[in-house]
Amino acid sequence: MFNLLVESVSDIELNATISVALAAPSEDEVELISARPDRIKLRVPGELKAVSAVEQVLASFLADLPMETREAIAIAFRELLENAVEHGCRLDRSKRIKVSFVRLKRAIIGRIKDPGAGFDPARLEHAAVNNPDDDPLRHARVREESGMRAGGFGLLLTTKLVDELVYNERHNEVLFVKYLS
Repeated sequence: MFNLLVESVSDIELNATISVALAAPSEDEVELISARPDRIKLRVPGELKAVSAVEQVLASFLADLPMETREAIAIAFRELLENAVEHGCRLDRSKRIKVSFVRLKRAIIGRIKDPGAGFDPARLEHAAVNNPDDDPLRHARVREESGMRAGGFGLLLTTKLVDELVYNERHNEVLFVKYLS
């Protein structure tokens, strides 16, 4: 379902690009709430296959930026959205994640809000972001002992790719900011 706010020719072109990206057969449940050249708002089902459709929308939104900036935003966004799907929605396609992007003159701001209970960042022993300086692979042992898949570098990587990460109190909503030079 699409609910588009069309206000100019450039809006129509953006909406056409986004509609094509969201028309893929397996990702048709991504709901486009609004789209303008300076902002996009989506509602995304809590399943991993929806992530690629949203990535296509983001690629259209960022197409004129330098490749390095686009890639940093895309990698950080994918990690944060996959975390929202996996942990916030528990891979439940009936749950929805709110995603939005705002484009300012000097920054891109993304927002991801999932319906989950959130998390306590201090209790993420399975994440590299909480490794002590003298034990940079502690999280890998914790993951192995807990029977978790390999990984745990996502939040650490994300903090290196974007300029600011701001969570709400529950940590089920994040704003990320990438400054444009």
